[in-house]
Amino acid sequence: MMPILRYELSRLNGKILPWVRVRGENEVLLASTEVTFNLAGHIRHQGLPVQNVLVHVYDVYQQISSGNGNGGDVPVSEQRTGPRGEFSFAVRSGLYRLEVSPDPSTRFLKQAITEARVLSNTNCNINLTTGCILNGRVTSAAGESVRRCEVVALGIEPSSYKASAKTDEEGNYSLVLPRGKYHVAARATKIDRTEEEEELEDEILADDEEQESFEPPMNTDPSHSFVSTTVQVVNFGNDDELDLELPPLVPMDGEVHDIFGQPVAGAHVSVTPSRSSMDFKDKMLAQELDLTGHCLTDSLGRFRTLVSPGHYDVIIEPDDGAALFSTKETDITVGESVFQKFTVSEGHRLRGEVLYEDAPLSQALVRIRAADRKTEFLARTDANGHFSAAVPGGNYKLVVTAHPKDAPTIIINEQEHNGLAPWTKMIVVGGDTHVEVKLQNGTALQGRVSDEQGQARPGVRVSVYSDSEKQLDADKSTRALASGITDGDGRYCIFLSPGSYWLVVHKDFVNARMVEIEHEPLNVDITWHGWCNVRFEVQGEDGHAVPRCRVSYAPYGNDDTELPDDDENVHENERQQFNQAGMPKGYYITPDDGICRLTLPSGVYIFRFAPPQDGSYDAKTIRQLSISADMTKKITLSLKVEEPVEEQRRLREIAYPTDI
Repeated sequence: MMPILRYELSRLNGKILPWVRVRGENEVLLASTEVTFNLAGHIRHQGLPVQNVLVHVYDVYQQISSGNGNGGDVPVSEQRTGPRGEFSFAVRSGLYRLEVSPDPSTRFLKQAITEARVLSNTNCNINLTTGCILNGRVTSAAGESVRRCEVVALGIEPSSYKASAKTDEEGNYSLVLPRGKYHVAARATKIDRTEEEEELEDEILADDEEQESFEPPMNTDPSHSFVSTTVQVVNFGNDDELDLELPPLVPMDGEVHDIFGQPVAGAHVSVTPSRSSMDFKDKMLAQELDLTGHCLTDSLGRFRTLVSPGHYDVIIEPDDGAALFSTKETDITVGESVFQKFTVSEGHRLRGEVLYEDAPLSQALVRIRAADRKTEFLARTDANGHFSAAVPGGNYKLVVTAHPKDAPTIIINEQEHNGLAPWTKMIVVGGDTHVEVKLQNGTALQGRVSDEQGQARPGVRVSVYSDSEKQLDADKSTRALASGITDGDGRYCIFLSPGSYWLVVHKDFVNARMVEIEHEPLNVDITWHGWCNVRFEVQGEDGHAVPRCRVSYAPYGNDDTELPDDDENVHENERQQFNQAGMPKGYYITPDDGICRLTLPSGVYIFRFAPPQDGSYDAKTIRQLSISADMTKKITLSLKVEEPVEEQRRLREIAYPTDI
């Protein structure tokens, strides 16, 4: 099938132009609407079609630009396969991820194609494999069924396969998993405000309003909200049963008020084990399993979560309609029980609308940055282009970027780009404030990134920052105005409004350069040197790849185990921060192939390789490794010796069966 083309007038640099293709050194295609191709394929099992299977497609570039390392939760589209196992999506050129979610009642395992590059009609076929069934029942310490709960299993070896399943009204669950060794835990489900639950909540609130004195707002049934830090290790070789019993839990009660002492109803409360009180491995595991309790405050501002004794962080997020903003308290100690009052500060409602040529833009990202550089609020526009956020009074810089689906398309060198420039403005918030944002077509800043030998540096992020950052340094790494990823030929393209900007390759802030954007496209080729691609192939001494191995690194001499704060990025596989000298410290979690991929400046580093807790391998440290060029190095982790040889062999046969 030929691609579907729709031609209309477009604007570039303030001029109205027809849809054109300009040939030359930089081939440019202007189109104000979509150029779509078919991303199609078939789902099969042992050569036979599988129908009625749900297929999701995600936009990888969109997820990269939003900073969501796990790719986000909102697919571009989804559909079920037809009678021949076929699927077909109409998408624009770009990079996509396909995920197949079989029905839980089958034995099929989830499958994914992580990168499907679409430059024309593209075909992707996916073969499903089957797993084994793990089922059981979740009960409280008193033997009661635990509903509104989900069981999560995270693979230790041979793969990091992750699956979760909600319990029914009797506390029963069922998971389909490949053979292997797993961490298994029960966690509270996130709040799903269905009509039935809202009706039930209204009834609870009505009852609560009749109470004159404090009574626990929830009963002691952990079905409502709980945090259990108990994690089991399961060797799973065939269909099996595993009943989970929660440990004795104690109540964490709280009340949420505003600064005038009035209760805050309907606030979302998140209770998470405090990582500052955990050792390194427990911190990693709690982060991966996301053991968090969720609940809402009642009409009197009260909430209850049942927790294992320990230390907890509590985040209070008022309803979006309130002129109140979130607060967080850390390291709250819970012994037998605890009651604590929380106060959320009152702010002002910052509202606005985002337009392009008088038409509203939905899903535009609005970043509201406090002038003190310590706080940033995020908002998205709705279908009418409106956004709203509660912020304290002060000076803010607004940065607004269009969602790719609403932005006019500009194609350069067969790569599609968002042709709208980011919108920025300083505002003062001293009361309820309204801002009108009108996005404009930008001017192309483009070029090629290569090394000293002229070889392309593909897959490298190129970012621009405001020229108001007179001393650009690494702690601004999350505050770029716009960014792009180099293609296979090392080319990048970013559209900007006229002005002065800092241009940064990857995170090389030390060598940032100033560029001046006017009304004509600007070409800036960059010879990027001093940074190296480092590739570690992490495997055990038995030759198997080690997934979920956390590879942490720091400049030599800075050998503490502290890692960058990742409270807002618990699902990312990589995190990095820099010191004043521009040297990085961070970590990377290996995927199933056990390969760690890093981009680092030349220097001497210490590397730590921490395999999954309860796995078969010991950790390893390289205390002094000089990085001066691209390199690939094989890292071999020793097998643990604590377990008897026969038991270890039995466990390895389960984790790495010979018949699959």
